[in-house]
Amino acid sequence: MKHLLDFRTQIFSPKLPEKLNRFSGVEVLNFHEEDVDLPQILIVYELNSEEIFESRLVSQLIKDVFHDYFFKKEFQSNNQVAEEAILSIKHKLIKILKASEKNKLDLNLICGIFFENKLSIVRYGKTYATLVRDGAINDLEFASEGYFGSTQGNVKHSDVLIFSTEKFYEKFINQDLLSRNLKFDEEDLEPTSSSLIFMFFKGATQNVKTVVGTRSKKYAKQTSKFISKNINFILLVSLISFSFFGYRYYQGYQERKNLEYFNGLISETNFLIQTTGEEPSSFSEKLLTQIQKVNDSNVNSKEELLTKLKSKYNQVNNVKEVTYKVLYDFKEVNPRIKLNSFIIFNDNYYILDQDTSKVYSSKVSELKFDSYETKIDKPIHIDRFTKSLTVINNSTVYYFAPDMNKNDAEIKLGEIGIPRVYMGFIYELKDNKITRVDSNSDTPARELWAESDKIKDARDLAIDYDIYVLDKDSNLLKFTKGILQDLKFNNSKYTFNKMFIDSNLSNNYFVSENKIFQYSKEGDLKNIYSDPSFNEKITDFVILKDKKIIFISNSKLVELDL
Repeated sequence: MKHLLDFRTQIFSPKLPEKLNRFSGVEVLNFHEEDVDLPQILIVYELNSEEIFESRLVSQLIKDVFHDYFFKKEFQSNNQVAEEAILSIKHKLIKILKASEKNKLDLNLICGIFFENKLSIVRYGKTYATLVRDGAINDLEFASEGYFGSTQGNVKHSDVLIFSTEKFYEKFINQDLLSRNLKFDEEDLEPTSSSLIFMFFKGATQNVKTVVGTRSKKYAKQTSKFISKNINFILLVSLISFSFFGYRYYQGYQERKNLEYFNGLISETNFLIQTTGEEPSSFSEKLLTQIQKVNDSNVNSKEELLTKLKSKYNQVNNVKEVTYKVLYDFKEVNPRIKLNSFIIFNDNYYILDQDTSKVYSSKVSELKFDSYETKIDKPIHIDRFTKSLTVINNSTVYYFAPDMNKNDAEIKLGEIGIPRVYMGFIYELKDNKITRVDSNSDTPARELWAESDKIKDARDLAIDYDIYVLDKDSNLLKFTKGILQDLKFNNSKYTFNKMFIDSNLSNNYFVSENKIFQYSKEGDLKNIYSDPSFNEKITDFVILKDKKIIFISNSKLVELDL
């Protein structure tokens, strides 16, 4: 007779006040009472916010969302349904916060989906899953995607799984757990310290779940004693068995499942990439570690993994895969080189190296670079100034001739924000103000040109008759004669770090990490360009007549034909 496993649970969760802004909790949902084809859900969560929440409200919201999502699921996997449910919970909590200025929210949640002896685990944020099997205690490894992680496998009789918040994990989950007798008192638990311990055992041929919730001291001690007794028994058995090989078999099974998950990620549309635009390089490291442990893996290196993941990202997000052409690598000149700003002026490249304060210059047509000493401490920006050049550091604007001979002229401004030079004026964005300095004045001084709270912590500044600001949320703002204009710009998904605005071009351009975004002047996204094999961040770039993009990245000067 085939035995379907059942489980008993022990809940460790603090007694919470009605309202607070940092707290944790545990929920166990038994859908079998309503539909035997639905799994049982085990949840541990933690919430951190500047705003105060009602703890009972959050608990009920979590239960309601999971209930609704698992009852309306059709062809998706349990993991996908769980991921969607978690994102829905976070979205609902954020909607509650929107009525308040205190809108910071950090949600951490882990859930187990148990059905027919198979346990699928999805976590979001900083949560932990620990397996006690054959006397060994080990943290489960997850295939990670951004804030999400997932793993799955069959459980065995006498397996013990522990879901924990970060605070509980750090204090209680270690190799001493087996001899500790699990004597924790919920009165001593911090508000963010929760855990759910569940032991699997052979049940009847029907899936009938037995739950022992231990929120009172009396039942907590009884269940602690029961689980402790069994764990010590497992430890004793492990001394006379091949427990190590048993765990390695389980770990190998997990790794094979992770490999299958990875192959599915490459071949099918990935939910997370679709909904958030998450960059592959941000969630692939742990996945790579697991895949590399599998002998029959067809993924041999980090570079290959990233290339495949980025290719999938590009496919889902309609990114044009292109090839970036490296024109020149300055590593041969200076192994520590740090290119941070460049311009094209009079058909010459001028590239600034922050490491040595040198400027490298070459005819665009020749690519034969000469280096010039500026002797400027920590330069941050190079720009054209009518018929000359400027190099700017954190306090001073220095002037150079096109042959890089230094002029005596310089303007000391003190602490400088984001600087740009245009039509004889030096513009600067700092805090929530844009100021400008007339360089032809006998006594150059800052004068206020525009002021707005929307430009605080801005990412970039561009001048082209009007002033353009890339704000902290990667939205484009336009100021005309110091007045903020209404400007259509459709971006709610991407984070940009640089922009290139020129009225002579038919498009505006933005950079995010190693991708280039082309927007129409009306503010609509037209194209995204990416080379999946290029992993370096674009530092500064120039657009030539809507036909060519030239950019610097780490030590390289790179070209893309549009």
